[in-house]
Amino acid sequence: MRLATWLALVAVVLSPIGFMMTHDRIGNRKIVQALSDLDFLRRAIKLSVDERHRLPSEAEGLPSLAEGGAPLLDTVPDDLWQHPDVYRRSADAPGFVLYATGADGVDDHGASDDITTPDKS
Repeated sequence: MRLATWLALVAVVLSPIGFMMTHDRIGNRKIVQALSDLDFLRRAIKLSVDERHRLPSEAEGLPSLAEGGAPLLDTVPDDLWQHPDVYRRSADAPGFVLYATGADGVDDHGASDDITTPDKS
């Protein structure tokens, strides 16, 4: 075989591997960004507690951070997959859980592909 044919064959064989590695890095970047975004929202919730002396109710949810006379945020962004983050009250400290539903948008209560910290808060 000629060198050009070998190079073409190698490119065809290796291109899916390169795609998978690139796709994996993009996915990992999204997860890292989602964790950072959740940390930002977690801090906004704690600031809300400091200023309003209570956690938002589940009915109020995260949108309450961008509402009222002195909103803490301009808007509450969706996660990187364009799904709203999940906020629920909890009896355990710190009193709430916060996570992203991940790429599939299905709320698996912090399991499966949901993006959450180990303590799910």
